[in-house]
Amino acid sequence: RRRNREREDLTEMIEDASHYFNLLTKKNYQRLLFKDERIQVQRQDGSIYEVNELSQGTGEQLYVALRFAFIKNATDLLKLPLLIDDGFVNFDAERRSEIFQLLNEISQTNQIIYFTCSSESQKEFSKEQVKVLQ
Repeated sequence: RRRNREREDLTEMIEDASHYFNLLTKKNYQRLLFKDERIQVQRQDGSIYEVNELSQGTGEQLYVALRFAFIKNATDLLKLPLLIDDGFVNFDAERRSEIFQLLNEISQTNQIIYFTCSSESQKEFSKEQVKVLQ
């Protein structure tokens, strides 16, 4: 039973990571695959790539998708806040917008504490959600 539960948990985490990666790449990548204990990604045209074949930006989006999926699926074990310190400074405005939508989705089940010195990022949150530190 334990093995089945672990397999189900891993399957759910992969599905969540695929969903997040799909959102962050504006549907350019459809899903994540695990083959021989390695992660591969499938583009919308069906092409499959190894992680080391991705651009730096796409690799960062994959990393974010995997972290968020792990956090979402680990809440059964341990419920901790998600701390982010200007974690998306290398993302363009469009990708940051996608990240903030994703953070909003994740905030329904997890507390998120996001540190930034970017006034642009502050615009993504309601006034009640922002605390300006001096």
